[in-house]
Amino acid sequence: DVANAHMLKLLLQPLAENALYHSIKNKRGGGTITVTGRRENDRLRFTVSDTGVGMSPEKLASVRAHLADASHPSYVPGNSGFGLSNVHQRIRLYYSQEDGLDIQSDPGGTTVSFCVPLRAREESPRDQSLFG
Repeated sequence: DVANAHMLKLLLQPLAENALYHSIKNKRGGGTITVTGRRENDRLRFTVSDTGVGMSPEKLASVRAHLADASHPSYVPGNSGFGLSNVHQRIRLYYSQEDGLDIQSDPGGTTVSFCVPLRAREESPRDQSLFG
């Protein structure tokens, strides 16, 4: 259902890498990362879920607060990288939308999802280096 749709490059890879580095790697016995994409009317919804260690309610609140804070758009405390913040800001800026990443987490794992407008190949801007 999403095979012919186009979206901005490098939105899913940092989320999957983040799940591996921050959640699965720290879980005894490993875990699973699942990446899904589906069409919802005129939008695409992508989800990266893991069965890792999850985040404490305090950590989750801190991450959400920093993603919402436009004065520090590239910094998420406690992380060595800028993956979540970078993806969040790129979605918001490129697609001119208020929503970026939606993050849910508990001791059973973390789910990060986002929606972007459905665009076919011919509707994408000419600069194909931006699109996968």
